[in-house]
Amino acid sequence: MNWLVKMKLEFIVFFSGAMCMILEMVGSRVVSPYFGNSLVVWTSLIGVILGCLSFGYYYGGKWADKNPSFSVLSKLLLLGALSLGVSAFLKEQVLAWVQLMIGSDIRAGSFFSVLLLFGPVSVIFGMISPFAARIRVESLKNSGQTVGTLYALSTFGSIAGTFLAGFYLIPKFGNRDLLYGLSFGVLALSLLADRSAAIKKKTLIFILIFSLVFTRYTNVFRLNVLEDIDSQYNRILVRQVFDHSRDRIIGISTDNAGIQSAFYPARPDELYFNYLKSYRAYEEINPDVRNALMIGGGGFSFPRYFINRSPDNSMDVVEIDPVMTELARKYFLLKDNSNLSIFHQDARIFLNESSEKYDCVFLDAFNSLTPPSHLTTKEFMLQINNHLNDNGFVMINLISSLIGNNSAFLHGEVDTLKTVFPFVEVYRVDSNDDDRVQNFMVVGFKKSNSNKLSMGNPISLPKHRLSVFTDDWSPIEYLTRRYY
Repeated sequence: MNWLVKMKLEFIVFFSGAMCMILEMVGSRVVSPYFGNSLVVWTSLIGVILGCLSFGYYYGGKWADKNPSFSVLSKLLLLGALSLGVSAFLKEQVLAWVQLMIGSDIRAGSFFSVLLLFGPVSVIFGMISPFAARIRVESLKNSGQTVGTLYALSTFGSIAGTFLAGFYLIPKFGNRDLLYGLSFGVLALSLLADRSAAIKKKTLIFILIFSLVFTRYTNVFRLNVLEDIDSQYNRILVRQVFDHSRDRIIGISTDNAGIQSAFYPARPDELYFNYLKSYRAYEEINPDVRNALMIGGGGFSFPRYFINRSPDNSMDVVEIDPVMTELARKYFLLKDNSNLSIFHQDARIFLNESSEKYDCVFLDAFNSLTPPSHLTTKEFMLQINNHLNDNGFVMINLISSLIGNNSAFLHGEVDTLKTVFPFVEVYRVDSNDDDRVQNFMVVGFKKSNSNKLSMGNPISLPKHRLSVFTDDWSPIEYLTRRYY
């Protein structure tokens, strides 16, 4: 086998490995508006794609033994390109249909969504390496080295694709265009493998280009939103919706579980969510609060409210996603203010590096309906406590139920807070049934609170058995798996 043929095979194997990992990462952004971006979704994504790759390895090896040719390899890649193009074109319809059929079970919903959208092409990606190995092997004497070299190239390609997707491609191009780009990439590999079926491949190129232009410049097969942006951290949707009184609302969401931030354009100073209104109780706890930290900026509705309350008020806001801040400036009237400092960092990193002390800390950081697990632990609460003044306190927006299967997170977080703060109180935000998933306001005090709050009396939690959340053990996504 001449060196040009060897190079062609190695090129195909390397880039198919890279594209497979790019597909896996962009797949999380495709699924997230419908089923979230939790550990459950990533488990389905990784499990389904690995399963399909294994299927492809097995049958790819069997078929390669029957006909180890570039012609068959090219046809497989052509099918992969077509599968990716169809997924890019119909992804919203497939996801909406699965959600309608499955309902609120995110485990089944994410599993079948990934299987339908990315299963076929993952099988084909799995078939590439055994096909290439069978074509490349010339004798049994060097078969081990040949197979090892090709699988190493595929793995190196996967590594390159991982870094390229996470650091550049996803935030730069978004999921739809990236899926089409992958489709064209696989099509290019098909042409490289065998150019004898050029007419069929040119036809496929035309179909893909047409569907790309069709979906980009029309609203057909696209979400009806003001913005649909892939950042380095989230797929962010900005929507215009109407409340029960038909007032227009602008909302930001990162999945289908609800709107994470919202405000009335006609009444920009009015807080929309009841839990944000509950944060106003900080003035009842301590009227002298002037310097505050908010973890989780979102649409920056409450930071704007806090700053506007008094010219002496100052707030630091830690928002990990700079794109979220850009959208807040564009849609939520966020403006530069000398009393408002914004830090685009993870909250743990910010607290590690900061020496600032605060009168109050507001915690409102979420992935879907639950906070990131590392922002729920005893170690994190110790960090917050260390950044509070002597009379300081932390107010936490927490989603849970009070009793029943969905109450474990609330009880565990309260127990965790009690290991750090001598006084912890839980307040209702809405008047809902105890077994319904809802917002609670949890407050941890460095000193006892003697003031009666407008939120009512603190809730007396029923007894339960659950360990304290730590950096070593914080199964938040498991405890909240039934929320949807």
